[in-house]
Amino acid sequence: KLLESSTSNSTVCLVQEMVPSVVAEHRVVCMFDKATGSMRKESMWMDNMAPGTATQKYKMQALDVSDFKVASSVCVASSSVALRCFRGDIAAQRAVELRAASLVVTWMD
Repeated sequence: KLLESSTSNSTVCLVQEMVPSVVAEHRVVCMFDKATGSMRKESMWMDNMAPGTATQKYKMQALDVSDFKVASSVCVASSSVALRCFRGDIAAQRAVELRAASLVVTWMD
């Protein structure tokens, strides 16, 4: 519904939630597949940049939010996310993925 309006010029919508002490970024990339007339959704986990990297990379004096972490361009395999990011807690990983999927439905379906 968000990107399907005939009067909308928007082709991109980014929804983020700031999570204190974040260890990785979970993304759900949504694309309209014109060939099939449906939305496609691709879920992925991203590693964070090393602390201090963002201010150097983006030539900033400081970040607006002191605890802000910037995601890198490195994808983390879903099979290793629980161990790397949630101390082996697969249920925690799944909870994040389900919450994100629910948010996507709210915005896109």
